[in-house]
Amino acid sequence: MLAPIFTAFPTSADGENAAGKVGVYALAISDLPPWATTLAVIDFIKGNVPEHDGRFLPTPAQLAKRARCIRNLKSIAEYKRIANSKPVEPNPKPMTEDEMQRRREQVAKLLGPDGLTA
Repeated sequence: MLAPIFTAFPTSADGENAAGKVGVYALAISDLPPWATTLAVIDFIKGNVPEHDGRFLPTPAQLAKRARCIRNLKSIAEYKRIANSKPVEPNPKPMTEDEMQRRREQVAKLLGPDGLTA
């Protein structure tokens, strides 16, 4: 998930420990879903982050901030989708006693003799 961003941008040539650098980035994104981080990496590589000029590797904080924004936008979109969805219509007719008994028997069969699934 992080490898493409290190390949796409130049890093400092002071002999930094690559594993240590990756660890810092991993720490910055540790609380974020992988899909949001992947989309943030793609945004940086494609130059879709207005506050990043694309000349150097974004900082761990910049990457985490972008991934967090993507995650939040997805959450907002999901909320709007649910809020605008059509409500589920209740069953227009109540179950008859025979139907209720048939369903009880189905449940009992599924649970088994001890009340647990076999």
